[in-house]
Amino acid sequence: MSQSDLKRQQRIFRQAVQHGITLFASSGDAGSAQPTCDGTHLFKAASTPASDPNVTGVGGTTLIADGISGAYQSESTWNESEIFSEIYGDYEAVAGGGGVSVLYKRPFYQVLATHDKQREVPDVSYNAAVFNGVIVAWEGGFWRFGGTSAGSPQWAAIIAIVDQLAHRRSGNINPALYLLALLKGSANPFHDIADGSNNTVPDIDGTTIAGFTAVKGYDMATGLGSPNIDALVKAIAKQPPVTTPTP
Repeated sequence: MSQSDLKRQQRIFRQAVQHGITLFASSGDAGSAQPTCDGTHLFKAASTPASDPNVTGVGGTTLIADGISGAYQSESTWNESEIFSEIYGDYEAVAGGGGVSVLYKRPFYQVLATHDKQREVPDVSYNAAVFNGVIVAWEGGFWRFGGTSAGSPQWAAIIAIVDQLAHRRSGNINPALYLLALLKGSANPFHDIADGSNNTVPDIDGTTIAGFTAVKGYDMATGLGSPNIDALVKAIAKQPPVTTPTP
């Protein structure tokens, strides 16, 4: 990404936050890696714009729920790399994105959650599994969708409900998210994911790109976790809106 495009993007995001707009971006579907510009290899990287400190980066999980009632059962880090490799007979990196930014310093809201001096992603997660995907009506048919691109707009819908409840826009919710994640027990509005990793399968040259393992608390596989939506909506609505951009 050119420096001019990057600066333009940063300026637009700051302006959006100043208007109380909440920004979401998917953290990517290639685990801890990103494809090279020519698409022939993978390299370890965090994805932009999810890594921008004024954006909430959304990673991926595999959700297991009751097929009839929809009741929550369990979640793990989304990683279907091996499944896709078996189906297509070739390497395929299919996992929730996460990693350490080389562009941005650690924002203030991550000080208690992370160890790197740089920005880490994702911030949160949502179901992204293709084989446990969501049904979408598109161009006259029904399709099953997955990936972190499915989770990011669903997080946007959650915050639309928050804004309706609070009768205002929320702005950058990252400070609120990391504050709420410190709450203990049932007061914590996240499903803390501590299973799986976003390792990618070997690249075509045989190089394995190691990812990150989900652990208790924040991690670069699933962030703070997935939302317990009823509790999260009410909790964020009580927080003051953040319309001052993060430096």
